[in-house]
Amino acid sequence: MAIWMAILSGIIVSIMMVFNGQLSDVTGLYVATVLIHVSGLITMCFVVKVKHISLASLPRASWYLYAGGVVGVLTVFFQSMTITVLGASLVTALGLCGQILASVVLEATGAFHTKKQSLQPMKVVSLLIILIGIGVMLK
Repeated sequence: MAIWMAILSGIIVSIMMVFNGQLSDVTGLYVATVLIHVSGLITMCFVVKVKHISLASLPRASWYLYAGGVVGVLTVFFQSMTITVLGASLVTALGLCGQILASVVLEATGAFHTKKQSLQPMKVVSLLIILIGIGVMLK
């Protein structure tokens, strides 16, 4: 089930990038980024209301865990900036490459309390294949 949800997430992100890029072309990058996140906030307020979730007593968490929203805004901003120039497939491929590289570094170092994992040779081979594929896409 988790694999299918991850695939569905990727499909949704690709559609979102196209919509966000087109909205950015119409309204401008900064206005589009605000509108995108306001619509997301409205959606989540609705979900919280329907699910009867209280935000009154949030559990204590490290300060950096709240930075996910900042990262989300930057992700949308950069994707909206590049999608109409590079196209959905290349932005997705480059974004996934960045995600994989960052994940490997986070796991190798155990940063942010991630489970520390050594870099296996097959991961290196996989990364090289991905980089070759992106190189082919850039041609």
